Amino acid sequence: MKRNGIRAATILTSAVPFAASAHTGHDTYGFFVGFSHPLTGADHMMAMLAIGMWAMSLNACGSKNATRAIPTMFLVAMASGALAAMSGLVVPFVEVVSFIETGIAVSVLLLGMLLVGGTRLPLSVTLPATACFAVFHGMAHGAELPLSAHAVGYTLGFLFATTLLIAAGGALNAYARRHSNARIALPVSGGVFALAGLYQLMG
Repeated sequence: MKRNGIRAATILTSAVPFAASAHTGHDTYGFFVGFSHPLTGADHMMAMLAIGMWAMSLNACGSKNATRAIPTMFLVAMASGALAAMSGLVVPFVEVVSFIETGIAVSVLLLGMLLVGGTRLPLSVTLPATACFAVFHGMAHGAELPLSAHAVGYTLGFLFATTLLIAAGGALNAYARRHSNARIALPVSGGVFALAGLYQLMG
């Protein structure tokens, strides 16, 4: 299980630093700005850790491709959401910032609830749900692209940070499953995530 998660994370991250280093100037600056973005937002960090934990849980329960398919889907959908926001997406009759913030809060709440309940969903349901969660996070990253940062480097940066957070969530899950005294960490973490999402929705 852990090997699959590590292998998936390695595949997803291996090209990113090299792609970023192929650019200079604003791209380099943009990469580091993008990399720091998911790490400075508690909602982003919780969602991405939860995605890694959830993927590893499903993998342990028989969905053998979960540790590859779920992170890949999350990254692809996140990049799509960021591109849409950078392109100036307008949702009719909706205040876009509020729409994105609500979507992020709901994603954190639902992911937390899934971890608390140890919910086992088939990939046919999990992947579309993962994509929906990721689009909102990607839109938030894209909407906050600094004017001084290059979009390519910035996007590579937050995708790299996201991959590391997802891999960390998977590693935490794998550790908890190997040590019986740490297994309570999964539902407890899920409870914290769910409460944080609920708090954000209420706020």
